[in-house]
Amino acid sequence: MRPRDIRLGDLPRDLSLQRGASGTMASGAVVVSAGTLNDVTVAGSKPVVASRQDRQSLEFQNQSLTIDMRLNWGMAATVGTGLIVPAGGTRIWDVKVPVNGLHVFCAVAGEPYCVSEGVPVPFSAAIDAER
Repeated sequence: MRPRDIRLGDLPRDLSLQRGASGTMASGAVVVSAGTLNDVTVAGSKPVVASRQDRQSLEFQNQSLTIDMRLNWGMAATVGTGLIVPAGGTRIWDVKVPVNGLHVFCAVAGEPYCVSEGVPVPFSAAIDAER
């Protein structure tokens, strides 16, 4: 018995069956970035990210080289209230992610920071966005 000729690009039978009759892959949702916000502080507290029920992750980077910042969920951050993010530090929420709005406090105006949040989108929409 002669072995079957295999050409480059052929899928083994078991893999072609896993792809399904239509040739589509898995469905469901994936988490993608809702965008990155680069901004600077005011002298005091300001809202940075609005509340969002479907938030899956959030990253805050204090891009100041010398000034600490404070973060608070759902209300203004103050000099004595909120999580401290040291100069050059990053905070990441990716397991139990607060859905409240995020506020940043800084004693000095004009200090840079960056925020990125992840939200779920249908798998097919994520593939279409990459094309």
